[in-house]
Amino acid sequence: MLINTVILFLRDLLPIFILLTYIRAFVCPPLLNRYTLGLGALVSLALILVLFGVSANVSEMLDGAGLEILRASMIMLSYCSLVIGTLLATLQREQLAKRFLFVGIILFTVVKGSAFLIFFDVYLQQTDALYTVLTGIFVGGSICLSFSAIHFFLLQEGYASRLRPLMVLFWWLFLAGLLGHVISPLAQVNVLSTDSAVWNTEFLIHDSSEYGHILKALVGYESTPSLAFLWLYSLAVLVPLGLRLLSRLSAAHALLRRLLAHKPEEPL
Repeated sequence: MLINTVILFLRDLLPIFILLTYIRAFVCPPLLNRYTLGLGALVSLALILVLFGVSANVSEMLDGAGLEILRASMIMLSYCSLVIGTLLATLQREQLAKRFLFVGIILFTVVKGSAFLIFFDVYLQQTDALYTVLTGIFVGGSICLSFSAIHFFLLQEGYASRLRPLMVLFWWLFLAGLLGHVISPLAQVNVLSTDSAVWNTEFLIHDSSEYGHILKALVGYESTPSLAFLWLYSLAVLVPLGLRLLSRLSAAHALLRRLLAHKPEEPL
C-alpha cells in the first residue's frame, strides 16, 4: 500500500509540480505570485471535488465513455492554452499570456488531481491501514517537493546560461508528454488503438516503475509507444516550435521594414 501511494503521487501529482516549476523558472515567472497561487489552488480544489462528485454520472454518458472523453478534452484544452500562453509570453503579451497559462494549469491540475482522488478513494476503501496510507502521503509529497525544488534550480541555472535553448526544448517536450496523456483515456474507449508497439524498452526502464513515472512526467516517456502516440507526440513538439519560429521571423521582418523605412535626418 505504501508503494502504491507513492506511485500515485509520481503518476498524478508530480507532473503538476513539474509544470509549475517550468512556469516559475522561465516561461512566465510573474504568474505564480501569492494571489494567483491561492486563487488557482481554490479553483482547482473546487473543480476537482465537483468532478469527483459527478464522475459516476459522467462516466455513464456517451455509452460509458463520458469520463474518458471529458478528461481527454480537458487535457487537449490544457495543452492548447499552455502553448498559446507560451507563444504570447515570447511576444511580450504578458497579461494575455498569464490568462492562457492560468487556464492551462487549472485544467491539467483538475484532470490529474481528480484521477488521483478517485484512485486514492478506492485504495482507502480497500484497506484499513490508515497509518500506511498517511506514511505514503508523506513520502510521496516529500518526493514531489524535493524533485520540483531540484528541477527548478536546474531549469533556472540552465536558462540563465548557454543551455537556454535546451531548457526551452525540454519545456516543449514536457508539453508534448502532457498531451500524450490523452492516449490512455481514448484507448480505454477504443477511440485510439495502442495494440501494436513500435518498440519496447521495458528491459531498460518500465513505464510503470518509479523511474518510468518520473520520465513520463518529465518528457512523456513510454516504454512501449504506439504509432498513434508517436504521431501525436511529434506533432505536439513540431507544431509549437514551428509557430515560434514563424513568430520570430515575422518579428524580424517587421523590424527590417521599419529600419528600411526610416529616413536619416538630412545634414545641416
